[in-house]
Amino acid sequence: MPVFKAEQLKEIGLKIFRAAGASSKEAEIVSNHLVKANLRGHDSHGVLRIPWYYELIQKGYIKLGTEVEILKDTAITALLDGNWGFGQVVARVAMDIAIERAKTYGLGMVAFFNTYHIGMLGEYSEMAAEQNLIGVTLCNGSPNVAPYGGKTPLLSTNPLSVAIPAASGRPVLLDMATSAVAAGKVSLAFQREVEVPLGWIIDKDGRPTTNPADLRPPLAEMPIPQGRVERGSLLPLGGSLSGYKGYGLSLIIEILGGILAGSGASDENRGNGVVTMAINIEMFRPLNEFKEKVSRLIEDVKASPKASGFSEILVAGEPEYREEEHRLREGIYVEEATWKKLKQIASELDTPLEKTLN
Repeated sequence: MPVFKAEQLKEIGLKIFRAAGASSKEAEIVSNHLVKANLRGHDSHGVLRIPWYYELIQKGYIKLGTEVEILKDTAITALLDGNWGFGQVVARVAMDIAIERAKTYGLGMVAFFNTYHIGMLGEYSEMAAEQNLIGVTLCNGSPNVAPYGGKTPLLSTNPLSVAIPAASGRPVLLDMATSAVAAGKVSLAFQREVEVPLGWIIDKDGRPTTNPADLRPPLAEMPIPQGRVERGSLLPLGGSLSGYKGYGLSLIIEILGGILAGSGASDENRGNGVVTMAINIEMFRPLNEFKEKVSRLIEDVKASPKASGFSEILVAGEPEYREEEHRLREGIYVEEATWKKLKQIASELDTPLEKTLN
């Protein structure tokens, strides 16, 4: 697999998106976001997505240059129509509004719909934490997860993210799907021609499988679901013993992200429906006291006795931060299949990438 520096991958994304018609701002936001996902080890949400985004642009699903529209607006809430712009662009607008409201009124909650893949949710929650607020983001999307006990994909992977500032180090950053795994990780396994762990997916007949191809068709999320298609499903978080818990969380996010935000649920046509929240800590506790206590909790957790087979206890976000430091030093591996597609797209757009690699 080829290895790239982060800045090289950002430049590749910028060139492709600009050549495809995106504004400099759109291209920069999306490229930076995808590369950050790669840096943090979430390759399923990284530059792997560029060919898919390009296809959505070509087919007119992603509308370039559209403006976010505020449909409803109160002191602490807002409802936005993304008008099918880049998900990352709309999500940043939503969290910026939530942050502004939280600083003034203590809480900001902004929902939006009519947008495609917003990527790695942790980035938006982290925006709030960087402002000494608590950030929350949750999202629904196309149905690809079976309910606990079922075999038909009716729910999305329905991820959620929470970022909490601490006195020392980076924020506590939870970013997780409520399915056993994000759909993109199955796509990545398919590209690498490797099996997935048992407990991730079932085939169209509801049988456990390790073959990522059993999730097809379609493996990648379709921009608009085209009716009910016989295909495999991802399983809810928790597996055969505790999957009802992941299913319960997923159902709640489906209601909030899908029905409350207005994107739809079950097999309705929709993109991502998203709720972002920012919470002003100082409306509840003195900020420094809160952050110190969070840091003390982290220290207590990490210093607690280790179970057999464990050398260290990590907290949410720590693996990603470490991976980011490692990849900034050593570079980012990109799948050969992805690199081939990127070069093909660049060639179609008459945008050579050779100078980017020097």
